[in-house]
Amino acid sequence: MISQNYIERPDARKEYEKFLDSDSLVFCIHGFSGHGKSTLIRQIQQTNYADEDNPFAIYDFISGYDFAALLNGIFEQLCTDFQSESYKFYSNSRDSVLMQRGNQKIEISQEMINSVASNQIINANLRETVDALDSQVRQRLTEVWLDSLSSIIKPNTVLFFDSFERFINQSLVSDLQWFWQTLERLQKRISTLKVVVCSQIQEIRMSDAVMFELKTFTTSQSQNLLSEMGVDDSGYANAIYEKLAQGHPLVTTLGGKLWLSKSGKVSSDEIPNVGTISEAVRWVHGQIIEALEEPLRSIMRWGALLRVFHLDLLKVVLPNTNLTSDDFF
Repeated sequence: MISQNYIERPDARKEYEKFLDSDSLVFCIHGFSGHGKSTLIRQIQQTNYADEDNPFAIYDFISGYDFAALLNGIFEQLCTDFQSESYKFYSNSRDSVLMQRGNQKIEISQEMINSVASNQIINANLRETVDALDSQVRQRLTEVWLDSLSSIIKPNTVLFFDSFERFINQSLVSDLQWFWQTLERLQKRISTLKVVVCSQIQEIRMSDAVMFELKTFTTSQSQNLLSEMGVDDSGYANAIYEKLAQGHPLVTTLGGKLWLSKSGKVSSDEIPNVGTISEAVRWVHGQIIEALEEPLRSIMRWGALLRVFHLDLLKVVLPNTNLTSDDFF
């Protein structure tokens, strides 16, 4: 769901509409972390693809890359009838292929263990053999996916891929080649297919891809966002833009949350001049946490240190705080 304080990006929307009317397959929205790429595509989805006549699917690489999860995630979002023959064929074929892969991996591992080679040689050979197996399985699964998806996919379908930089950083060249080749093959079957990629890295291996850089907010966009959030002090809004965020959308949003957390009792003089975005985020987060009451303040501090809000861990470090699972929802 889009934030109720979303600020329109008319230049991005204009370029996107032009892309839809073009012959290009890929529209890449790139920019630094926190510039609003994910928010923008959620806004596009909710305004352009709110009904069944405008189908879309989205896959986020935030958790990394797994070809089976990627193909399955896209297919199940686009399938409207899970009792159809197309879905049954895809589901049964997928399960069979993946089960065979699992059994073969067990057999390969056992063979390596029973060999007389050294552990170093065993590990190298095992990795090479498993990689070759995964490549074969991926190809088989891709053929099933293309055949099945082609029978159910509707015209003008759009596939969204978020956090694409994680895929780039964690995959091999062969993985990227497979990804783009698969999408090109799908477009040959569904000529109106469109693909939208959000990435911090401007590295798209498609010659006709439309590239759009999502930049920082202008002064007016920054002020509009803070006003929408309830900030009614123009001096504070200017200080957020000039001293802290320099138009960075995420830091601007955090500046608005700081104002709300302190019920407006924060002046422009308290906003520091910072050198980097990471320093700005660190300062705002610290201010927001300090404005909280106990025990929530300590919970937030420890939660940031532990990186996850794990109830049992927090009970250990905060033994005198009555925490329940309800506090995490």
